[in-house]
Amino acid sequence: MASCCPPGSWGAPLDIPAVKESNVKCIKIGDDDPLELYIAAPEGAATRAILVFTDVYGFQNRLFAICDQFATELNCHVVAMDNFQVHPVKTDIETVIQYINDKFGIPSSELSAIGFCWGAWPASKACNEFSFKCVVGFHPSLRFEENSGGNIMEMMKVAVKVPHLYCVSGNDPDYLKEGGDVAVMVEESKHGSKGESAKPRCVQFPDMMHGWVSRGDTSIKKVKDGADEALKLAVDFLKNWM
Repeated sequence: MASCCPPGSWGAPLDIPAVKESNVKCIKIGDDDPLELYIAAPEGAATRAILVFTDVYGFQNRLFAICDQFATELNCHVVAMDNFQVHPVKTDIETVIQYINDKFGIPSSELSAIGFCWGAWPASKACNEFSFKCVVGFHPSLRFEENSGGNIMEMMKVAVKVPHLYCVSGNDPDYLKEGGDVAVMVEESKHGSKGESAKPRCVQFPDMMHGWVSRGDTSIKKVKDGADEALKLAVDFLKNWM
């Protein structure tokens, strides 16, 4: 279990590719200290894209499968970044946004963001500087904002200007749960009326443990059902805002 995760969380992924280069969807961009990406493409032409911020375990097969699912169901390009190299995360985001524009002709105004665990923190924090259409966070670890000297609530006051959906586990912090400070802030953000599936909110999964979507053992029916439900909520939310 990573230090950023609460006690009782899922540990390292069960299936990490030994050689990432064997996956043809993994590429590197940039000449000096290149940034590694995983790119899931839709069947046809697409005018939208999603940036994916991984958990602290980085690239792994379960993450790739989720990216592929989003690309197919949302007909968009899905680009995951390996942010655990040498660059500041902001630099990685700028590099990928430029790559998506150059490669696919998709402007930054047509991007959304998804984060898993650690990745929910930069996805939300980046709303201060980048105009994402919306943000989805699975079992968010926002504590990194405090670890870096910031304040979670102050960060979220800015972040919720962008529609957010957080899928929250039973052992995630109370501020993400019903009545918690972040949950209230997300749910009270004003983004017009598009129906229940578009509502910014923190959805509770009390029987799931932190990490279940990207790292849980989906051979266990309960875990698979919980992960599938969270992913469906995310797809429905993204369809409304992308």
